[in-house]
Amino acid sequence: MNAAPHILDFPTPAGTQPAALPFAVFVVDPTGRIASWSLAAARATGYTAAEVAGAELAILFLPDARVAGHPFTDLARAARSGVSEYRGWLLRKDSQRTWSQIVLTALRDARGMIVSFVVHVSDLTEARAEEERVLSRADQLSALDRTRREVESSLSLAQLLPKIAARARELTGAEAAIIELREGMGERARAFDGRADLDIELGAVLMPHEEMPGPTPRCLIYDSHHESPEILGDVCDRSGVGSMLAIPIVHDRNGVGWLAVMSRSPHAFEEEAAASLELMSTLLGAPIVQAQASEVRRDLVMERSRAQEAHRESEARFRAAMDASLDAFFILGAYRDAGALVDFTVLDANRKAEELCGLGHGAFWGQRLSALPSAGAQIAPLATLATVVRTGRALEQERQTTDTMGRAQWVQEQIVPLGDGVTVTVRDVTARVLADTEVRRAREAAETANRAKTDFVARMSHELRTPLNSVIGFANVLLRNRRSTFDDTELDYLTRVSAAGTHLLGLVNDVLDIAKIEAGHLTLEIAPVDVVALVDSVITQMDTLAVAGGLTLRLETTGEPMIVQADAGRLRQVLINLVGNAIKFTPAGSVTVRLLGEDATTGPSIEISDTGIGIPADRLGAVFDAFEQAESSTSRRYGGTGLGLAISRALCDAMGLTLTVDSALGNGATFRIGLR
Repeated sequence: MNAAPHILDFPTPAGTQPAALPFAVFVVDPTGRIASWSLAAARATGYTAAEVAGAELAILFLPDARVAGHPFTDLARAARSGVSEYRGWLLRKDSQRTWSQIVLTALRDARGMIVSFVVHVSDLTEARAEEERVLSRADQLSALDRTRREVESSLSLAQLLPKIAARARELTGAEAAIIELREGMGERARAFDGRADLDIELGAVLMPHEEMPGPTPRCLIYDSHHESPEILGDVCDRSGVGSMLAIPIVHDRNGVGWLAVMSRSPHAFEEEAAASLELMSTLLGAPIVQAQASEVRRDLVMERSRAQEAHRESEARFRAAMDASLDAFFILGAYRDAGALVDFTVLDANRKAEELCGLGHGAFWGQRLSALPSAGAQIAPLATLATVVRTGRALEQERQTTDTMGRAQWVQEQIVPLGDGVTVTVRDVTARVLADTEVRRAREAAETANRAKTDFVARMSHELRTPLNSVIGFANVLLRNRRSTFDDTELDYLTRVSAAGTHLLGLVNDVLDIAKIEAGHLTLEIAPVDVVALVDSVITQMDTLAVAGGLTLRLETTGEPMIVQADAGRLRQVLINLVGNAIKFTPAGSVTVRLLGEDATTGPSIEISDTGIGIPADRLGAVFDAFEQAESSTSRRYGGTGLGLAISRALCDAMGLTLTVDSALGNGATFRIGLR
């Protein structure tokens, strides 16, 4: 540990306490470490002798000053020139700062070598504060003078009020300033300067103040120590205002408005700020009233000019919009005889209306409809127009009429009441009506053709099934008596006939199902179905086919009962189709049927998974379409028409179930029947 520095004992002038010495003295060795110091230095820094023993003089400097090189640059300068002076903030042990003047003097021995530095430190904090107060007061007086000149220069309120708010904030050091003028001549004017979160309505926090009893208005104060009754303190608190100065702006003892400054701090303003605001308010009353009156007169003139210009522009825009419209537009006024509505007068119309009626520009303005046969033919009958005027209700209709060439056309009309008259908008919809007619005819023809196709397929399916059942039945009868009558070749032929007939019957049944579904003739018998028993019977039926293909057919179940509302026969058809497809498209491996119970995200379901060839990703969306398979080569290699999955999806949809697939080429497929 370094030894404690030597304490220098300077003589104290008579009648002066040691703490009152105007400076502190340090002796620093050539490396910048404290070697000795005075008692005043200990009091000035807050350190004890043991704490600064051998410490660098730099501990008394702020971090920013140390980054800038102090005090080492000052020591180097003193070494070169003998003396160096620096003014800045020094840092006490308790983290307080003092504004100080530091004078460093180099001490040399007989050989001219530096043996130490003497450092004199004078605390100038109070002097600096006083200097800042003087400068602040000068700035305030300068700001008041600028305010006076700006007010007297007869600026408009829009220019004047923001400047007043900015000056008030500058004079008082506030975070925000607001000036609001009372509603009187013209609209209420207002200006704000400062933090946006302090932009409040003064009317919400100040009581009404119409007159001032004295010649000079006084500041109203709200802070942690004062609360003028005219200021609503609870409103200030809710608005985040910690302190406020507010003063009325008065002219002839009448309140013109309010000027207020505010801060979030609970005690932000001194007496000088209130005095400055009071002095400032005395400059504002008369000029603001004069500016208000001048602005009202100017606004009236400008408003009249703007209204005239706006009217001209509005007329021009209305005319341009009317003439640019693709619809014919008429403004019609009621023409009355002895109070009875007998006709309509064309008050205005656009160019499209002129084209529709085959008349030149402006040819029918001011004319009565009865005198313009071409216009009367394009506009709704007089009785219809009169009904709209009488009832005051708008009317929209389509009707057939003839154009100026006598050709049939369809128009859409919108008739809207307008005073003692109507506006009529006419749109030629002939092309749309003709197109709709053609579309309707084409749709009806397509529906007729589709019904004919469906009926034909259904009839042909029935016609084919009857002989096929006979062929299959007779083949099976002959096969049962095969040993007594036929040789091996003939038995082989009978087996082929039975198999081919059964296959063809399955295709016919598929086509018949598709026809019923498309025609909407599919009937279902919805009832509670024991899913576990149904799936078990399907597994038993399909197991022989799986074994013949060298596959393992498994059933995985939770063991819990599972009941669903469905058509048992149709659900069995879907399961047989899906299990059969899985067996057919799985060259080796296994087919697994899983019964899955309900969980947090999905309802109960049946999954049929295989280890077969899988489905390409780009074909997953097409496998449920009629006559579609996973790829074009599938039907050639494995056979089939591509109807099974389309029928299965349609049957599931009809029963309120879902059928989805998840697969990747070469990784098998999983079909999932959602039972909820």
